[in-house]
Amino acid sequence: MMPANYIQPHGEIQNKGKRSDFCLFFAIFNVIIQTLLDC
Repeated sequence: MMPANYIQPHGEIQNKGKRSDFCLFFAIFNVIIQTLLDC
């Protein structure tokens, strides 16, 4: 319930501004982890 609610509201996070930066950083971090796993 909580994870779905956290991932779904992208517009709400963008509205806050500071949270948008954190979301972007988390997405980049996720890509890095995937790259490491792929390697």
